[in-house]
Amino acid sequence: MSEPAAAATTGADRSVWKNVLGIALGNAAGEVFTVAVQALVIAQLGAAGFGRFAQAQAFAEVADGVGSFGLNQVGPVLAVAHRERLGAFLGTLLAVRLTGVILVFFGTWALLPALDISEPGLALLAMGLVFATPFLATAAVPLFLNQHNWRVAWIPASIGALQLGFVGIALWLWTSVVAVILATLAARAVHVALLTAVVRRLYGIRLSLDRDVAKAILRVSPKAAWLDSVVILYTRASYLVLDSLGPVVLGYYALADRIATPFLRVSGAFSAASLTVLADFATRGQRAELTAFYLRNVRRLVVILAGMGLLLALVVPAIILGFFPDWQPTLPILGVLYVGVCFMAVNQVSSATLNALGRFGRVAVVATVNLLVYGVGIALWFERHGAMGAAYATTLMEGCNCLMQMGLLYASLKPARAG
Repeated sequence: MSEPAAAATTGADRSVWKNVLGIALGNAAGEVFTVAVQALVIAQLGAAGFGRFAQAQAFAEVADGVGSFGLNQVGPVLAVAHRERLGAFLGTLLAVRLTGVILVFFGTWALLPALDISEPGLALLAMGLVFATPFLATAAVPLFLNQHNWRVAWIPASIGALQLGFVGIALWLWTSVVAVILATLAARAVHVALLTAVVRRLYGIRLSLDRDVAKAILRVSPKAAWLDSVVILYTRASYLVLDSLGPVVLGYYALADRIATPFLRVSGAFSAASLTVLADFATRGQRAELTAFYLRNVRRLVVILAGMGLLLALVVPAIILGFFPDWQPTLPILGVLYVGVCFMAVNQVSSATLNALGRFGRVAVVATVNLLVYGVGIALWFERHGAMGAAYATTLMEGCNCLMQMGLLYASLKPARAG
């Protein structure tokens, strides 16, 4: 790495690491309460009830991904070019995202009778969660832009504690999946109000609408929308595929997924905190600095994931076998899924870098190939192995995804590396 590249990335590293720690610690504190909520649901509703709740959430997450219009990562990237008109950008971004959510909600409502899921009413109720996302995502943009996420690191734990209280009260009053979803909706509404109030106090931004900004957003959103839709579909497809095996098997898979996916919070913190910095490098044409920054983040992430994997292998089997032996079928599923999660973590950082470079179309092609690979994996293994087959398909897909994204990045950054 050249001296100018090293110098340019040093300041960015410090700023991003502070933000990464803020996001990671905040999410970790929130995950403590999320685990407590899941344990409470399992204790009160059993494997079948937990499986039904997890499937409804997964359905809502698919709708959320489709309704985002591809703006989850595109939004912060575009914000870099609209720093001087941030109020107009955020107001227009919120309007576009709300439009997407409304269209998807009513479109899904109309199509729900044709969808082959066992609990369509629960899925529709859980879809109420998607209306919070446009507000939360829009409020987060100034935090990412200014590397200030550490200032709101206390919010996930606060909302997590509130959700635990709401779910506990709801289950005390009415022991059902519907009660859990309603309590989750209430906690999400408080989250929206709290984050919006904090961001408004920090920055005092007045939202407005702008036609030119809308055109800029809609120019890039179709490719990114396809990308987000496909990604959320194949990451949550297992819940739809496993519906035929019944809620108990869904519960085993859901628990393995819930244990494995919090490790993605680390890579999510890296990619989220890095996105605007990467976009700055890309906008200025600083490819060497961008390459150095990306490679450094990947190396750090691999070390962290290796340590977390060792901890997972030592602690989780001892807890499940010692205290919850009925959940033993979760362990082999978890082992396979964690390998996929490691690939997925690297893919998050790679995707953030490719999006910062504006390679939305190419990443969308990769995502489409991923969906095909997942389909092949399901065809090969699901009938014979059930939930394990779904885990195999997910891990195969993420491994192929990792290779393809690395190849794209090598091709995109090759001139910088040669220099």
